[in-house]
Amino acid sequence: MTDEIKSNAVENASPEREKLTLGEFALASIRKHFHKSIEHEEDIFQDLDPEPLHQMRVGMRRLRTASIVFDPFVALSKDLERDIAKISKRLGRVRDLDVLGQWFQDFIADSTLDEEELSKVEKTLKRLNRQRQKQFKQMRATLQGNRYRQFVEEFQTWLKYPSFRAGAEWPIQLVLPDLLLPLIDQLLLHPGWLAAIAGPIQQWSSQVAVTDTQVEIYLAEYGPILHDLRKQIKRVRYQTEFFKGFYDSAYTEQTLEFRAIQDLLGQLQDSQVLGDFLEKAAGSDWKKAIPSLERYLQKQRLEQWQQWQPLQQKYLNPEFRQQLRALVLQPRWNIGEG
Repeated sequence: MTDEIKSNAVENASPEREKLTLGEFALASIRKHFHKSIEHEEDIFQDLDPEPLHQMRVGMRRLRTASIVFDPFVALSKDLERDIAKISKRLGRVRDLDVLGQWFQDFIADSTLDEEELSKVEKTLKRLNRQRQKQFKQMRATLQGNRYRQFVEEFQTWLKYPSFRAGAEWPIQLVLPDLLLPLIDQLLLHPGWLAAIAGPIQQWSSQVAVTDTQVEIYLAEYGPILHDLRKQIKRVRYQTEFFKGFYDSAYTEQTLEFRAIQDLLGQLQDSQVLGDFLEKAAGSDWKKAIPSLERYLQKQRLEQWQQWQPLQQKYLNPEFRQQLRALVLQPRWNIGEG
C-alpha cells in the first residue's frame, strides 16, 4: 500500500478494501499530524491572529499523543519525543495567555464597569500582555533555533525511513478493542466522577440544586481531581479520535462528547487559574477592588457546574457505562462502510 493511499484511508475514511496494519496506520497518523504542526510557522511569527498558534499547538499535542499511542509498535527516537514535548510546552504557555486575555476582553464587553473598576481591569490586562510578550519571545526563539530545525529535519528523515517494532504487522481492526478498552476503563474508574456526591452513588441526582457558594467550596476541595479528570478525558478524546474512520456515527458522537466535557472542565480550571493570576496581578484584595469581576466569575462557575452535573450522572449510570464499553468492541473491517 502506498503512502498516498494510506494517508487517504486515514484522513478520508475512503472505502479502501485493503486492510491497514497497525504500523501503516501509525505511520500515516504521525505523518499527518507532523505536517499539520509545522505548516503554521510563518503565520505564528507574524502574530496577527491567535488561531495559527492554536492550530500548531493542537497539531503538536496530537503528534505527541500519536507517539504515545503507537510507541509499542513504532520506534520513534527519545530525542524526537522530548522535542515534541518541549515545543508543545512553549506553544502552550503563549496559548494559555491568549485564552486568558480573550476571557478579559469578553468580561469587559459583557459587563458594565465604573471607571475605577475598568481602570483596574485594564491595568491587569496590560500586565497579562507583558507576560504574553515575554513568553512569545521565548517561543519564537525556540521555533527559530537550530534545535527546532534539526528536529524538523530528523523527523522528515524518520518519516522517509520509519522503523517499527514487533506487533506493527497486526491488522488494526483486530487489535483496536485491545487498544481502546483499557482507556475507557481507566476513564470510567476515575474518582473525579464522584466529586461532591454525598451518599450512595445510585441515589444521587443531577437535579440537586447548588448555590454559587457551594460551587466555590466544591472547587476548592475537588478542583485538583477534576483537573486530573480533564487531562484523562483529553487523552481519551485524542486517542479515540484517531480511529473514527473504523467505527460508525455513534462512536464519532462519543468523541464529540469527550471534547465537550474536556472543554467544560477546562473552563472550571481556567476560572481557578484566573483567580490565581488576579491575586498576583491585582493583589489579594482584588475581589473587593473589582467586585463586578468576582460576581461575573461566580456566575460563570455556577453555570458551568450546573452543566457538569448531568454529565456526571450520565457517566455514573450503569447502562451508559456498558454501552460505552461495547462501543469500541466492534470496529468495521471495511473503512467507509455504512
